[in-house]
Amino acid sequence: MKREKLYKLIQQFQEDNISDEDLRELKTFLQQENSDKILMEVLESLQIEIQLLEINPSHSETMFQRIVSDVASDSGYRPVRLLSRTNLGKWALVGAALLLCVLSVVYYNSRFSRAQIEGAPPKIASKPIVPGGSKAKVLLEDGSMINLEQLSNDTTIMLNGYSIHKDANGMLSYELLDTAPADKILYNTIITPQSGEYSLILADGTKIWVNSGSELRYPLNFGDNSRTVHLQGEAYFEVATLKSKQRIIPFIVHTGEQKLKVLGTSFNIKSKQGKIETTLVEGAVQLTFKQGEKHVLKPNQQAVFSVRERQLNINMVDPFYTTAWKNGVFAFDNISIKEVMNILSAWYDVEIDYQDDVSKVFFTGTVSRYEDIQNVLQLIEMTGSVRFKTVERRIVVMQ
Repeated sequence: MKREKLYKLIQQFQEDNISDEDLRELKTFLQQENSDKILMEVLESLQIEIQLLEINPSHSETMFQRIVSDVASDSGYRPVRLLSRTNLGKWALVGAALLLCVLSVVYYNSRFSRAQIEGAPPKIASKPIVPGGSKAKVLLEDGSMINLEQLSNDTTIMLNGYSIHKDANGMLSYELLDTAPADKILYNTIITPQSGEYSLILADGTKIWVNSGSELRYPLNFGDNSRTVHLQGEAYFEVATLKSKQRIIPFIVHTGEQKLKVLGTSFNIKSKQGKIETTLVEGAVQLTFKQGEKHVLKPNQQAVFSVRERQLNINMVDPFYTTAWKNGVFAFDNISIKEVMNILSAWYDVEIDYQDDVSKVFFTGTVSRYEDIQNVLQLIEMTGSVRFKTVERRIVVMQ
């Protein structure tokens, strides 16, 4: 197929007016042996012009479904599922990225499929690298431990003064019993490993999503003065309002140097690698530090506190990128490739080595957290600025 013909088909595909016959022709071309050079030339041209495209959400979703369902049904491989953002008013960028990435991943899958036919072995780790999932342990008040992976869904455990229920979707919830002590606050601690996550509902109705490599200590019953939890790692909170004697009981989150006080709100906290990052989605929170300094955050503000430098920065942000993980999505907004790899390392439980200096490489993209890691790496390689090699459970980053 000539370059002009391919360019025309891709334009028709982008405008959603490609015929079924032309769509089949485009799909057939992507699976041909000699398509490499001309396809990459067209993709490079599209990358230059991509900023001029404007695609609405329903349009981009339609295009994605048409090309993916058609090619995947023939090749037997599932391309990376790019997830669209909603309610953020930036569809031009999302639609443009969707168009380019879908064609690029289809290209890679066609190359991968052909390599198998010709006998060339694909890059596969000796021990499969799989995405993370719902994995956690709960340290009970009496010091015993429950492995939630081994606890069947829709199961209730009766304990001294309270019960724990794991529902049909795997979410944990608590209920106080009549035998609960009135003069003592009971605590549990949930611990998520690397490549683990978990969600739970406290007895007051507060919902919490705990990210990988994190630890959260929380009360099972509540006093009249406060509801206090202690966090190491990352968690997203949707705090329920609780009153006692017509007074709202504040919800307090301790993360080392920082104390966060809320009355009822949604926010994300990440306390790792010497930084405490607090992002407010809605409501209001008050931050207090050990030296007595206090700050009140407004929605869409993010506070980043450096423990070593004892410096606080507050900026306006798009909370979509900070909270996407709890919705099962990786969302990167022009962040360094090293930060991207740190996130992938924690979720897929792999080691990262750097063969070259990639300090000036940044990445923007959105993809499911439950995608195969090779598909995620291929998507990042589409930037042309970085390459990857997988050796067992180690990923080597190269330029």
